[in-house]
Amino acid sequence: MSSTPRATVRHAVIACLEQVELLPIGGVPMLEWVVRECAASGTSDLLIVTCAELDAIRSLIAPRVGSPGFPLRIEFVESTPRVGDALTAGRAFAAGAPFGFCQPTHLFVGDAPGLAQVVESYYRTGKNVAGIIGDFATDEVDLDPVTQQIAGRFVIANPETAAGLSETDLLTTWVTRKCAIARRMRGQYLDVALPAGRADAGRFGLRPPRPSTPTGRIVDE
Repeated sequence: MSSTPRATVRHAVIACLEQVELLPIGGVPMLEWVVRECAASGTSDLLIVTCAELDAIRSLIAPRVGSPGFPLRIEFVESTPRVGDALTAGRAFAAGAPFGFCQPTHLFVGDAPGLAQVVESYYRTGKNVAGIIGDFATDEVDLDPVTQQIAGRFVIANPETAAGLSETDLLTTWVTRKCAIARRMRGQYLDVALPAGRADAGRFGLRPPRPSTPTGRIVDE
């Protein structure tokens, strides 16, 4: 592995494209869980892209910018319900720097924040990273065979190649160019876009994620 320093991942984008992101999970809107996850993963600058309920989302999150458990800077933008447009907004927001990309309807309950895990793999490999679920022998695996197991967390290491692409086209581009790696996600995976996933989430003792180093190690351990 190259010893070339990686750019620090301080920017992240949350793409609210399902119009369910304000539904409560354990009494807390699912969006708030992921905002806190980003902060615990080292995000200082967060962009929330939404296709609906912009005023409600801003009212929920904006008053707590910079408070404990929230990033220091949060911006909001309304967009179409397309991943490609959210990626384009993220590229402009991060100004060419690597950024995390989160789908808030995917939650992870475990020892390290979900975004921190894909950031860890970016620091190890220098590549774009897609989180995956499944049983694998190592943290990083080849992306090509596992594109159907993607689970809502990414690091866009090369923003110029991502703008405007759908998730499918993004993964196809990464596989073709061999510029990405898949990251095995630790912890319980919950797809809370679906009623069954929200019911499953209600059976877990969800709590705000604790701050993590870029390698996923919990700070206060």
